[in-house]
Amino acid sequence: MECRDKVVELSGFIQGYDGYADSKKSNDVLMRWIVDSVNRITGRLSRFISSYISRTGDLGLLFELIRDASNRIIQDINDRYLNEYPSKVAGEECTLIELDYKIVSIMRKIEALSDEIMFSGGLIGDARFKLDMILEGLKRVGDLMLQRSQLIKSK
Repeated sequence: MECRDKVVELSGFIQGYDGYADSKKSNDVLMRWIVDSVNRITGRLSRFISSYISRTGDLGLLFELIRDASNRIIQDINDRYLNEYPSKVAGEECTLIELDYKIVSIMRKIEALSDEIMFSGGLIGDARFKLDMILEGLKRVGDLMLQRSQLIKSK
């Protein structure tokens, strides 16, 4: 996936969250917090990428920076995010509080990763790994938010 595809993918997350929050008239405090958090994250990443290009002038390295995650990185994300807070019993649905806890935990990790990227000084391999983790983490949050909205509707 090229750089522009990653940017489009990230923009899609933000628009989806904004649309959901607007449809709920921002009564959903967690959703509003996620939208604000995602906006802060993308601002940090934009500053990092702009700074990197202005220092190096090398767009080729930027494409390298935002390349697709390898299977090893995907596995690491699964280990860190998906298995860290396992359900109590396989097949048992999480409660709303458990879902909210998972979502907030992942978003805090994502924000910490975006901080690390911004202050990394342009270490390509490290930043690429963290950027891929951020995108995978956002996908996981999207899945959890869908599960959360279905749980709310079923009550």
